[in-house]
Amino acid sequence: MGNLGPMKDAMDNGDKEAIEELMQIAINKALEHAESVNEMEMASAARGMMPGMF
Repeated sequence: MGNLGPMKDAMDNGDKEAIEELMQIAINKALEHAESVNEMEMASAARGMMPGMF
């Protein structure tokens, strides 16, 4: 898990805008990671279905 310091600080200070921004950054990173994993899995599946082509 990543560094929770900035989120904890924002929560302790009641900084709604900072919390929203940090959440959006975390969500975007998670989506990017999910897309990367999906691409790797699809490539692996394609290689398995057509072994001599890739």
